[in-house]
Amino acid sequence: MIRAFYAAAKGANPVEVIDECSRTRAMLSEAFQEEVKVVAAHEEWADTFAAVGSWDGWTRQVATGRLFPSYEPRYHVFIVPTLYVGKATGQILQMALDERKRVLLWPPGSVDPQLVERIEEEDARNFTHGWRVVGVRDGDH
Repeated sequence: MIRAFYAAAKGANPVEVIDECSRTRAMLSEAFQEEVKVVAAHEEWADTFAAVGSWDGWTRQVATGRLFPSYEPRYHVFIVPTLYVGKATGQILQMALDERKRVLLWPPGSVDPQLVERIEEEDARNFTHGWRVVGVRDGDH
């Protein structure tokens, strides 16, 4: 089974996020020809943040953590629906990229996701939208 992290903003409409997770699961299952479980960021946060106890620990666990007892990666692929993200999401995505995991920019309604190359800090004081997702097609500028 492939596990995907859906990095929607904490304040995103939960009904829309659930719909996008379902759409993403169906499209990834077809593309990978394998069962896919998509977990929204707010679900992961509610389930695991208190046990980890800090933003840095939580972001590291999401990006690089392993499941017990299988030792499988917590997540194999990361989906980000927006071009601008907050600090925690930016950290998760950059750590996932550093681990050579697949990170995809996949706006709602889009059929073709774009491979993400890196995360750029644009405004460190803006904790909700201060980091920019840069896709491979954007990477030349």
